Amino acid sequence: MADVTIPKLEGTYLKFQKFNYGIDSEKLYALFKEEAKVALSAGNHFGKEGEGHMRILTATSKGIMNEALDRIERSISKLEKLAK
Repeated sequence: MADVTIPKLEGTYLKFQKFNYGIDSEKLYALFKEEAKVALSAGNHFGKEGEGHMRILTATSKGIMNEALDRIERSISKLEKLAK
């Protein structure tokens, strides 16, 4: 994905990705829910350091995970427009 920091998973099924667009977590949540039809957890719910992050639960089938990530990736162009 474009400007997204994705940490390596180590012993967990949760990803805590940072979307480096200067958009707060609540707006990211709304965008992904509306545009990608994917509900993620807003990072700011986990403290101020989580702002701009989204938590993704990966405990699902590979097919469902790929579909969700494809939807998120397709919504990045809308995210880039909001960041300008």
